[in-house]
Amino acid sequence: MSARWTLAVIAAAFAALPASAPAAPPLEIGVQDEGAFVGLPGIGPNPRHTHYAFGVAHKLHARVEKLLVIWKWVARRGPGGETFDWSHYDGVVAAARAHGLEPQLTLTAPAPAWDTGDGRAGVYRPDPAAFRRFAEAAAAHYAGTVRRWTIWNEPNWPSWLAPTREAARIYRRLYRAGWTGIKAVDPHAEVLFGELAPMGRPEAAIPPLRFLRAVTCRNRALEPTRRCGTLFTDGFAHHPYTLRWPPAFPGPGPDDVTMGSLPRLRHVLRVLARRHALETPRGRAPDLYLTEYGFHANSRRIREPFRSRYAVEGYRMAAAHPHVREIVWYQLVGPRHSTERRWDTGLVDSNGHPRPTLRALARWIRKAIRAGLVAAR
Repeated sequence: MSARWTLAVIAAAFAALPASAPAAPPLEIGVQDEGAFVGLPGIGPNPRHTHYAFGVAHKLHARVEKLLVIWKWVARRGPGGETFDWSHYDGVVAAARAHGLEPQLTLTAPAPAWDTGDGRAGVYRPDPAAFRRFAEAAAAHYAGTVRRWTIWNEPNWPSWLAPTREAARIYRRLYRAGWTGIKAVDPHAEVLFGELAPMGRPEAAIPPLRFLRAVTCRNRALEPTRRCGTLFTDGFAHHPYTLRWPPAFPGPGPDDVTMGSLPRLRHVLRVLARRHALETPRGRAPDLYLTEYGFHANSRRIREPFRSRYAVEGYRMAAAHPHVREIVWYQLVGPRHSTERRWDTGLVDSNGHPRPTLRALARWIRKAIRAGLVAAR
């Protein structure tokens, strides 16, 4: 795709933003890498990879470390009922804080076997009442340490929430349970809605705007399809990947939301807030938190120097949007012996050697901090 086409799409995408919008707070930079920071229960991460990952976080001037908290990894069942063991995450949270990073936790599947619809650990019809107990326990355990939570990871993907035909209704119940549980324990905590994958076809996900309409009981005109109460949120979390295209690519379908089509999402959120379907406690449309982003290092479609160029372009677009508060680069350390079939958005390789994208991003972030576009650590 030509540079002229890319610039034209960027201009069109952001033409919908208000020309006289007030100056937005500077963008917060976040990082996420379960492999490098968390590891598996009883095993933990490779200490060398953890060291590399913190080094990358510092080079990016990151303020936030996002972590997935896997429900089945902390849940325990005994004669007295369900309890929770947080030891697998306590050290991770403490290490993040020691490195000057604010932990941001996503409560998500797989659920334990006794809290699912098919009696197996996984993602099939997780029980909202049990999820509320999980959320309450998490908020109580990390009160004063964690101020921002998100509910579920990519609920519009069948591998994270099933069955697909019921996913939106299930997520509505799970989100409401999580919001209520966390706020009951820590009223000042922030709870974000969404964590949605960006596209339908060619992916397996439900397109995010279609999913959002279903969660809020709305049709294409955003009119109610049935009676549903208001959902409250402190922000909308989204994953605006364009892994095979430039960041300005809006997605193959009209219900997709990528970095290049964030105005679509913002428009829908404004209408939903006006109609009291999804709004902040103050009755406003929620701001956007881009809680996963990146480009593959092993892509045959986007090679260097385009990977570095597109990564910087995506961050520049996020910083220019008046309602984006955060962007999180997903995966810092690439896997060993990376192949085309493995996910690899790492900014250093498995031996800690920096890739060109890290240098390009770090350089842009330093300039953006001086310009007041990005929050300094």
